[in-house]
Order: sequence, then structure tokens, then C-alpha cells
Amino acid sequence: MSEKLICKVDLHVHSQYSEIEGGILKKITHSESYTPPQEVYKIAKKRGMNFVTITDHNSIRGALEIAHHDDVFISEEVTVTFPEDKCEIHVVTLNINEYHHQNISKLRHNIYDLVDYLNSNQIVHFVAHPFSSVNGKLRKEHWEKMLLLFDVFEVRNGVQREKDNLLLEKILKGLTAEKIHQLIDKYKIYPLSQTPWKKSMVGGSDDHGGLYIGKTYTVGRGPGLADFLESIRRGETKAEGKSGTFHTVGHSIYATGYKFYKYRLKKRKLFKFIDKFVTDEIKGKILEKAFFKNGSKLSSIMPKGFLISFFIKKFSKKMPFLYTLRTMGKINKNLPLYAALSPYLFGLAYQNKDRNLTWEVKKYYLDQPDPLKVAIFTDILERKDSLPHHFEFDQTLFEREKIKIISCNRKIKSSNVGIKIFRSVADFPFPIFPDIHLYIPPLLEILSYCEKEDFALIHVLTPGPMGLAGIMVSKLLKIPLIGTYYIDFSKHIQKLITSENFKNLVWKYLGWYYSQMHKIIVTSEKYLQELKEKNISPTKLKFLPCEGIDQYICESSSYQFLKDLLHQENFFKLREIYKEIYV
Repeated sequence: MSEKLICKVDLHVHSQYSEIEGGILKKITHSESYTPPQEVYKIAKKRGMNFVTITDHNSIRGALEIAHHDDVFISEEVTVTFPEDKCEIHVVTLNINEYHHQNISKLRHNIYDLVDYLNSNQIVHFVAHPFSSVNGKLRKEHWEKMLLLFDVFEVRNGVQREKDNLLLEKILKGLTAEKIHQLIDKYKIYPLSQTPWKKSMVGGSDDHGGLYIGKTYTVGRGPGLADFLESIRRGETKAEGKSGTFHTVGHSIYATGYKFYKYRLKKRKLFKFIDKFVTDEIKGKILEKAFFKNGSKLSSIMPKGFLISFFIKKFSKKMPFLYTLRTMGKINKNLPLYAALSPYLFGLAYQNKDRNLTWEVKKYYLDQPDPLKVAIFTDILERKDSLPHHFEFDQTLFEREKIKIISCNRKIKSSNVGIKIFRSVADFPFPIFPDIHLYIPPLLEILSYCEKEDFALIHVLTPGPMGLAGIMVSKLLKIPLIGTYYIDFSKHIQKLITSENFKNLVWKYLGWYYSQMHKIIVTSEKYLQELKEKNISPTKLKFLPCEGIDQYICESSSYQFLKDLLHQENFFKLREIYKEIYV
């Protein structure tokens, strides 16, 4: 491809006319973006795009608004339905007109009719973010049908994870005529192309907030638009630029909210002042710095109730109740920060919502399922006088097995490669076990770490804050969850609590906690029966007879239990359970 003929185009951008199709958001706002079309155009040109288009959801109003520019063409991101089961995907149609848009709107509820129309009218189109479900119904069979129906795929999306973008590109490049013919026999769908195993690949930012326009794009032939579109048809394009992270999603949500107030409120002088001196890129960096680097240092010079705070701090170590009050004060003080982080939690959930699909497709098309990498979550439930200065485990175990112990503490550190200790955001004594402290973990930091490490299984040992963090990781990142029941909670409760109502409350919590697990490992026959009596489904229970485990009936020593569990003979049995659940 001659360098002087190279054209760059961001083929996936949204403006204020991008429709929300349903759900609770539609009751709050009518658009997924509040970036004016003219702003999209200016940013795209500033970042080196040779042509500009806008791909709003089921609308061409944004593109029409800037269509007077010679280097603009009209496009649309269409929500298309598989009629057999109502699964929806997104298809981007390029260089269309108003007449095309009207016909596309009528046909989009049947993907087969729409594809026939697009092909017969020679409209260049592609599947957007093929591994990202629109309405939660996307399965492997839909992906395979897409391989037969479409010749162009978006392999670099500015919102999707780098891992998923690279996986998609690798699978498409590895397609063979034999594989496509197998799919034709399976689904009786006949591709229009003579070489349907050769796919064209494009990229786009999928920007909604105005921050990432032109950061992800397609490189094709030029100098004219017809040359560029023809290079897409011929499979001569390349997708370049950035993939997304959960920061990308979080920043975009904040940017969309900022633009919502900026363009909806009458008093706009403050917004104009900010926009004049602060670019969108700097705004994103400010958000990241505020929430991820300085978030734990939020404080005021002279807080209200200073004398009360001083009293609690001074005597809290001698009076556990006051220590708990002090801890709750820390948590309440940072509640605004936790609320501010919710868009980033949403980003993690959004980017991992289709993890099962990518796992299945990767296993089938590349014969490369994710390695069995396990994160073991545990609270530190030791008495202070028995707490070790370091976690000490057999180093060879971590070198041989893909496991990582994850915990949280205020002071303990470990140099062991198989252990990750997070610094707690707060800690307090457990009410019914005053000698034991509970440590509140930094949730977003743990989620970010687990996503980066790409664990295949989560194993939680304790029903405390780290156990709850493990549940959250499993739910948001779509990772199978295993629990372990190794302490006779009923004996502890009967010994320390006289109130029947409180006992029932504790068991209700434990019942909910263990109901979140895909499987529960039980270390004795007695515990097996105990959980069955508490209405835990027997199909979830896995009996693991371990040497030296029974003494934990009276002492909640999580560190010692973990050491025994990871003993060579016990871990061999545990590993077999991991493999069974993983498969």
C-alpha cells in the first residue's frame, strides 16, 4: 500500500443523536452520547482522520448535520436481530443515504433480509464488536452464523479489551475453507463471497463521550472515498490505534455526563471556561489521577466533631467498640469516593460480560482454552498473638502451579511470588470474635488486579470481607466461584451468642454467602450434613477428605488451614476438583 495513498478513518463514532433503545436509561435520557456532530468532525480532523463519519444507533441525523463537508460520508450503527431467537448484534453500514436508511430501518429486525439488501445494493458494512452482546443473548452459534453472513469485522474496537480484540483478529486470520464449509453444512447459510474464509478487518473508537475520537481507526487506500471503501471490500485495510480498558468506559461515562449538563443547562459560562483551558484528554487524565492515585488520601483540614474523633482515635485500641466506630467513620468519609468509582466498576462488568463466549470460541477455534489459573481469597482470621510476620508457604508449589493467594491486611507483607497482599482501607474487630480483626479490602484495586491476571477460577476460603470481594470479582468478571466450609460455625455461634434471632441472622447470611458459589468444598462428613440441613443444594457440595483438617472445629485459623490445604497430598486432591469444575 503506497504511503501517499493511505487514508485514516474512525469508522465507529457516536454523537448526541445516538438513540437508547430501551431499559431504565431511556427514562432518564434519550441519548447515549452528548457530543455535537460538529465537535466530532473537528476532533476527528484534528487527530488526522482523512474522512469523517458518524455511526449513531439507528439514526443518521448526526451524520447529516455535518454532511456539507466534502470529506464526510453518512453511516449508521444498526441494531440487527436474529429472528429465530431475538438475539441482537450491531452492524455498521457505511456511505448510505436517507433512502437506504429508511429501508434498513424496516429490515433490521431480520438479519438475513437485511444482509441480502446490503449486499444487493453494494453497501459496505461490518459487524461491530462481535464478541460483545447487545441484549445478553449472544452465543457461539450466532458467532458462527456471522462468519457466514459477513465479510468485514471490527477487530479493533476502542472500548473492548486488547485481549478480546487480538483474539478476534487471530481467529479470523486462522479461518480455513474447511472450517467455513463445516459451518455451511451445519447452518445451511451460503456466503455471497467466493472466499468467505478471508475476512476484511476494520477498527473504530466506538466513542460516546468525545474523549477517544480518532484514537482507534481504519487505514485503507485513497485518496478518494471510493478507493477507501473498495479497499475494505478487498480486505486491504488495517485496524490501528488503542483498545479499551475499564478506565476508558469510566472516563466516557463521566464525559457523557459532563456534556449532558453542559448542553442541557442554561448557565454554560463555567463549562465554556473549563473547555477553553482544559482539553478532553486532560480531563480524562485528571479523572484517572483523582480516582486511582489520590483517592485514598481524601481528607479535610478540620473535620466536624474533631474532639470526638480525637477521643475515638486515642482510646479505640483499648475499646473495640470505639475502634469499630472509628473504622465506620473512615468508610463513611470515603463513601463519595466509592460512589464516584461506580462507572469504573460498570466498565469492568461491561468488558467481561461475554467472557464465557470468548472462552468457548477460543477453545473451539484455536484449541487454546485459558490456563487453569486460580485465585484463592482468604481473610486473615488469626489472633494477634498468633499472627505470622510473613505468609510462609512451599515456594515450589507456586512455581509449579498457577495459583495465587490473595488477602488483605494493614501491615503484613509477603515476598512470596504466589501471594498478593492488598493494603486494607479500614479494619475493625469482629463483634462476636473480638480477638479477630476484619480488614476491608480496596475493591477496585483487587478487581483490576484479577482482570489483569486473568484468573480462570476464584476460590474463597472465608465468609468475611475478602470472601465478599471474591464474590464481587466472580460476578463482575464472570469467573466461576468455589467456596470452602471448614469451620463449625454453629458451635461458635452457640458458644458466644444467646439470642436466637441473631443466630438465625448469621445463618441467613451464611446461607446467602454459600448460595453464591458454583461449588462448595467441604472437608468433613459432619460439615456436609450441616450444610444440607441449612438447605444448601447437595449438587453444589464437593467432599474433600484432607489430612489434618478436622481440628478447625474450634479454632478459626485461616492461615494454618490454608497451609494444610496446600500441603502436597491435599492440594493434589484439590487440584482435581479445580480441573473438574473448570472443564
